[in-house]
Amino acid sequence: MPLKGASETGKKLLLLLDRRDWKQDVDYILKVINFRPDLKVQDKGGNTGFHLAAQWSDSQPFVEALLSAGADPNARNKDDETPLHKAVQGREKGGIVSALLLGGADPNLADRCGSPPLHYVRPDDCETIKLLLEGGADVQARNHAGQDWLFMTTVTGFHVDEENWLRPIMDAGCHVSTVDYQGRTLLHELFTQDTLPKERIQYLLDAGVDPRQRDYQGNTILHEIVSSDLYNMGGHGNERLLRARYASDLGLNVDTPNNKRRTPLHIQSGMGHPEGSGVSDATCLRWMLNKSKDTNARDCEGATPLHLASLVSQSSVYELLKAGVDALIPTYEGLTALHLAACARQSSIIGMLIEHFQKQPGIDRGTWLDVQDDQGWTPLHYACRSGRPESVKLLLDAGAKLAMPAFDRQPDLGAPGPSGRNPFQVCADFEDEQKLWATSGYQRALETDVRDIEPTRFYAAGTKIAGGDRPFDATSRKCTWKTGFGEHDSTRLEEIIDVMASHSLQTSDWHSRAGGDIARIQINAHKNDHQYTLSCAFNALERSNKLLTTRQEWLEAEVRKPLKHRDYALSVAIESKQAGDQDIDLFVKSLKERHYHLAQKYVELFPNGFHVATKEGGNGKSTLHLLATHGFDRLLQSAGRTTAEHEFKHGRWCSAKNQSKPGLGHCNIPLEPTLEPLLYTACKRHLPNMEVIKVLVEDLDVDVNGKTWRIEEDGSSDQETRGGYTALHHLALGTHWWHVAQATRYLVVDAGADLEAQNAMGETPLLCAARSKQVFRSELVRLLLDLGADVDAVDKAEESFMSLVAGDKKLADMLVSGDATTPGMTVANRRGASSEVPGDGENVSEEVEDVDLDLFGEP
Repeated sequence: MPLKGASETGKKLLLLLDRRDWKQDVDYILKVINFRPDLKVQDKGGNTGFHLAAQWSDSQPFVEALLSAGADPNARNKDDETPLHKAVQGREKGGIVSALLLGGADPNLADRCGSPPLHYVRPDDCETIKLLLEGGADVQARNHAGQDWLFMTTVTGFHVDEENWLRPIMDAGCHVSTVDYQGRTLLHELFTQDTLPKERIQYLLDAGVDPRQRDYQGNTILHEIVSSDLYNMGGHGNERLLRARYASDLGLNVDTPNNKRRTPLHIQSGMGHPEGSGVSDATCLRWMLNKSKDTNARDCEGATPLHLASLVSQSSVYELLKAGVDALIPTYEGLTALHLAACARQSSIIGMLIEHFQKQPGIDRGTWLDVQDDQGWTPLHYACRSGRPESVKLLLDAGAKLAMPAFDRQPDLGAPGPSGRNPFQVCADFEDEQKLWATSGYQRALETDVRDIEPTRFYAAGTKIAGGDRPFDATSRKCTWKTGFGEHDSTRLEEIIDVMASHSLQTSDWHSRAGGDIARIQINAHKNDHQYTLSCAFNALERSNKLLTTRQEWLEAEVRKPLKHRDYALSVAIESKQAGDQDIDLFVKSLKERHYHLAQKYVELFPNGFHVATKEGGNGKSTLHLLATHGFDRLLQSAGRTTAEHEFKHGRWCSAKNQSKPGLGHCNIPLEPTLEPLLYTACKRHLPNMEVIKVLVEDLDVDVNGKTWRIEEDGSSDQETRGGYTALHHLALGTHWWHVAQATRYLVVDAGADLEAQNAMGETPLLCAARSKQVFRSELVRLLLDLGADVDAVDKAEESFMSLVAGDKKLADMLVSGDATTPGMTVANRRGASSEVPGDGENVSEEVEDVDLDLFGEP
């Protein structure tokens, strides 16, 4: 047959063999095969006709015909699978496997995972196992992860008779003591499966597998459980706790260290939380803290569980502090939890630690706030270098010093090394720090997993002064509404330099040096070609009206030249846009590259952007939403005013307080149903966002009781009939520290938010708090009651506050405790909360007894 005709016939064969109803055309398919098609033709997955024929049961005639026609039995697809790999998967395919082996198929060829066909055979498929072994299959062959046939069979989770599945594999030469290339046993792997196979685990225990055996890194099964991605696996929010308890019953100890001296408690404390605040992990951590006899254990770098938690998790820090861990312990290089939180850009955790120390009388501020590590840096140094304005403001408000006597020297301008520099001067390192977050080897390792499983959620990293790793922060790296803009793109220096300079002018022993420190930032930035930092320093000097020295004048003339070209291309691109030709990508780019004056210019050129994004048919988002989401209070203030004046001029938006004035509080036109109020958007941030909230309330006059929209099944678009959540409803969930410590009281007391506003389900903020499972929920309940929330309110399901908290011993105890002195708490106390709480074992299901009682702090 001509070459072209053979190719076309080969393609037709692929189509025929890929159909599930191929049995209707058996004779026709055999005729096509006998017509001598091109048997090397492949589909998109690299499969030949031989691969497709081998995957079906009862396709032995096709396999034999293809062999007779000269098809290659060892052909590989894009996953390096051979027809034999396809044939062994399924039932009643012994005839196909036999034909392939007789036709020359190699039973030891591995796919892209390194697994030969034997690894994919069901353990109860005795016929196929026998054929492969007789055909020369190597029972000791291992895949790229070092897993042999027994390991793979154990992992795949086939539902077979636990009494019989192991025998043929053992008879073939495998042993239950097998380990993979990391030294992990079969039990290490089984304890991380989606569904915990207790019968299989017990069978292996009876067969002699030691549950206390460690892998080559010294990790026990308990280490494996807490480090694996088991979030809500098994249909239960406390799956990690259930498995940890099971391992504990087998003799595993939460205080057993691995080769890095890290205990399971260390690992659990360093777990990150892709969504929410890690409620289920907090439950497991609470149990482990009750079990542990050394909650301040130090790893090989001197890091305690609190050090690791301070890098990644508000909920873990909360539980550790509540358990009484020592927050003053430094690493072997003098780094405290506050140092690490500042370095990790964890502003909320900084706030938690400050609050913790301030509640402990008698602790000298120098032992925690101004404490220096081995290079003389305080937490404020790391906060300034991090580029997180929220962190710097929290530390300064707590009283952090700008100069440290022991290290406050006067090095030559531009002297290398960190020693001798005060916190202000280390702002010059911001761009180097930013690169570490983008290029950290730890983050790259998380993004690629050689075993093709879900990556671990142990996100903590960077507990050494000179280390180049930074934590994997899933929440901050999460990009916003398809713009590619994440929280780490919002780090910046402008506010930091300004607040440091302003603070220094109020400090009698340091104010005369502010201009000199900015000059040092300029020189170091120029030396390292950090143009953004250099620009910030020049702008700060101009704003502060400092007199320039001759050397500074020369420096300005020299380095201003390249700065003029830094944003030229982007500026031209923005200015070239015409009205109605908006490009949100240009606005995002100006923010990512930190050309904030160009972002403002964009808003001035397109002041109707808010209207375009929020009108019917829009996407419900706007440039202002992006600014509110990521804490750009200054830009939001200026851009918001520009937008508000434009919208007011066109009769669309006005102030919520006074409809005769510009503002973004009340809209006179139909809106896109997906629109979120700006205030609600601002409250969803995991980092403190009070400056943005104050701009929205005090400058842009938003409606503090503005509600989100919820589309009904009838498609109605009447906001009044549908209702929704106010910003206070969201804060009441208690997801983040600043919701309790800063935002809720401000919205209620200062902004006048309605404590009794109801969402579409009739819930008030207090009812939302009562239903919440978030970490700071108890504190929010206490705060709302303190502010006067109505405990008699009921939702549309006739649920009241007291009925919702009746089964919560922790909240009930709080309500009837001596602290219950506020009006709301007094009323709750009179309702008899404690009498509604079931006693231990009373009206509690077996599952809840096993898990949820730990929520009440019981060991």
